[in-house]
Amino acid sequence: MLTDSSIAFENTTHDFPKRIVYVKTSGRSIHAYIDGNGKTVDFYYTKMQ
Repeated sequence: MLTDSSIAFENTTHDFPKRIVYVKTSGRSIHAYIDGNGKTVDFYYTKMQ
């Protein structure tokens, strides 16, 4: 899935992660997460300079 502010990669044959998603939340930050089997792990990135 691809939009102007996000991209997702999915492989349902994997046990974990089944999906990796990147979402641009502002001009300086990105929220990324991985999920599968009822688990979600979040990552938050902010541009330093």
